[in-house]
Amino acid sequence: MADKRRATDSGGPDSKKQKTEILSKEKQNEMFENAKKKIAEMKARMAAKQEKEKPKPPPKEESMSTDAAQLISMKASIAARLAALKHGKALGRPTALLLDKEGRMIDATGKEVKMVKRVSEFKANMHAKIDPRTQGPAAPKAEEEEPTIQTYIDDRIAVKPMERQKRGFKFHENGHFVDIANKQRAKVQLEKLSQEIAAASKKTGISSATKLALIAPFKIDTEDLVVPDIEWWDVPFLPARNYDFLGETSASARRVINTKAITHLIQHPIQIAPPAEPAQPPVLPVMLTKKERKKLRAQRRRAEELEKQEKIRLELIPAPAPKVKKANFMRVLGLEAVAEPSKVESIVNAQMAKRARQHKEHNDAQKLTAEQKKARNIRKHKEDTSLQVQVAVFRVNDLTDEQKKYKVNVNAKQLYLSGCCLMTNDNLNVVIVEGGNKGIKKYKKLMLRRIKWTDED
Repeated sequence: MADKRRATDSGGPDSKKQKTEILSKEKQNEMFENAKKKIAEMKARMAAKQEKEKPKPPPKEESMSTDAAQLISMKASIAARLAALKHGKALGRPTALLLDKEGRMIDATGKEVKMVKRVSEFKANMHAKIDPRTQGPAAPKAEEEEPTIQTYIDDRIAVKPMERQKRGFKFHENGHFVDIANKQRAKVQLEKLSQEIAAASKKTGISSATKLALIAPFKIDTEDLVVPDIEWWDVPFLPARNYDFLGETSASARRVINTKAITHLIQHPIQIAPPAEPAQPPVLPVMLTKKERKKLRAQRRRAEELEKQEKIRLELIPAPAPKVKKANFMRVLGLEAVAEPSKVESIVNAQMAKRARQHKEHNDAQKLTAEQKKARNIRKHKEDTSLQVQVAVFRVNDLTDEQKKYKVNVNAKQLYLSGCCLMTNDNLNVVIVEGGNKGIKKYKKLMLRRIKWTDED
């Protein structure tokens, strides 16, 4: 079997190749023809199927009629224009709109032309208001019903309209804001003037004109020493302007006196405030706790720091150098401190010395001078005695002790009190002092409590 297979395989190879080639060409031609036939049959089937499935269109008599009418009107307009051009006439304005008795648009043949209504696709156009001018003729309105009176609505309550009212422009008159600015400037000047007057009155101790008149020096005038013929309060009752009737009888005096001026009314004199009392009660200062003082200080320092940062940002002042100390110079300077530690340490020491010097200079600048301390002491202890002066009188049995005598004298000077001391040999000594309220209170404590007048105490 194996030999036969080899013989068949080895025998006639060229003839077999020729047959396969011839068969392959014939088969290819048949295959192409069969494929063409199948494609043609499939196309015919698809066409027949599409014709069966395709629905028949409805008759368009109206649309055909409208299209024909439009074509006729267009042809008529073109013919009219051509005729006008032939006769040498210029084309004028477009033809007028043709309307029938009911207001519907018609063509040249008299048929109604139906316009295609455009439907808004965007929501903004859908919600837009419909202008009645763009619509056709309005349909006849139904008979309006008589409005019914609603008793459950309160007319006093303002009802907001559904539609938002348009805000119009409100123009100011020329010079309106200039007048406001002038009024504000005048108000500021008036306040400044009143503050200056109050400061001047506080320095002089005079807060009103009546008090000034009370402390004014008395002037001797010869006119004031002359006795008038009649006092001013008797003028309406004595037409004769004299007192010659005083020696006469009562009947004749009644004739001279104007009794009509005497009525049941009482004249009350104008009340004048006493000069010792201030015009306005003094304002008590607000006493803050330690926590509140710390809070105010923190707020003030924070505001100052923010202002400083804003100036640095606007380049009004230079930015401060970094605050370097021995505890942080390695972290602040970094590689520079590692490269030259001795140089960096000397720079840090110089900065620390400079900060300490500036701190000391600032404290020295805040200190008061000797004259300022003296003025502050006077302002603290000296009181205004132009309105009120208090006097204290003390009786002392023994004033022979020089130490006690020194205390009595020096404390009176320190409290800006004036007075005198009467000393006798009969163990009867009198100390008289006068001054302000605070000074008198402190001096009373000295004389009655602090000084031990007897050796037993």
